[in-house]
Amino acid sequence: MLRAIAVASAAVLVSASHAQNDWSPAALAKEAEKVAEVITHPAITEWLEKAEELPEVKGAVLVVGPREEGGFDREVYTLQQSLEFTGDELEDFRQVEYGPKRYYATNYGTPIAYAPALLAAAEAGGFDSFRNKRVLDFGYGQLGQLEMLARCGAAVFGVEADPVIHTLYHATRIGDGVTAEDGTKGSVHLELGEWFSDWRLRERLGGNFDVIIARNVLKRGYVQPDEPMRGFDPIDIGGEPEDAARAIYNALDDGGVAVVYNLGGGAWHREDGTYNAPADVRDPFGREAWEAAGFEVVHFQANGSQLMREVFSVATDRDLAEFDAYNVLYTVVRKPE
Repeated sequence: MLRAIAVASAAVLVSASHAQNDWSPAALAKEAEKVAEVITHPAITEWLEKAEELPEVKGAVLVVGPREEGGFDREVYTLQQSLEFTGDELEDFRQVEYGPKRYYATNYGTPIAYAPALLAAAEAGGFDSFRNKRVLDFGYGQLGQLEMLARCGAAVFGVEADPVIHTLYHATRIGDGVTAEDGTKGSVHLELGEWFSDWRLRERLGGNFDVIIARNVLKRGYVQPDEPMRGFDPIDIGGEPEDAARAIYNALDDGGVAVVYNLGGGAWHREDGTYNAPADVRDPFGREAWEAAGFEVVHFQANGSQLMREVFSVATDRDLAEFDAYNVLYTVVRKPE
């Protein structure tokens, strides 16, 4: 959902060798090959191998208006659509280009960074492939990881609240169907909206998901911050934490798993006492809310920092120590059979 407030955290994966932000399919394939040396789980290695199948895409130039206070609502047009307006009407707008080197990553760095979160899902779910899995990604923010999952044979659903991201992919994708080089068929369906607070959106997407994943979205700092972020309202989870956990529970198939994986840089309370909401990577709901919804809690606020740092280090060809300031806490819950 409001994934764009995670820019500062996600941008850590900008490689020194990618000083010009090269997240083209060829660059992503190289990163995936390196990460496969760190994460050897069969479901993840299969997913990583699909990076080399990502097609080269020209992308698009978008004309983006100023965002509304408190969120990410804004007017967004393709370059062609913008020709219908006069210059004065678009005075406060700016052009943003998402070309071949940026198309699959948008504003958030390499989608290969999803590997640890997907590993947590595969281990908790007890499966060795995403084939025939229904996967829901909250606040997907970028297409790369979804396309790779679809090429593994998954039916993937992405929900995003940022109209910039939605407009980019709505304007450039022909359809939902995806076929891998070996003939495996999957799909990617994208929606714009707030999943928790919009029951119509939840009905449209349906349920029976095998995996629900929220990466760098459902942070304590974004959902129940100690102090609200300047310019951004807390994420609307549709009620109390118990209500949100129950909504996830109802959307999962029996045996399905949900992963809340959060990355942040530094302490959430700085030395001067100020609050750093993007760094507050604690679970947003609390163990009691998950358990009250009926979940088996597999991991609660587990520390995934070391694996994350190793993945970032090999993917970016940078020293491991450069990522010492970044931390990961993740929660994994499973719906009983």
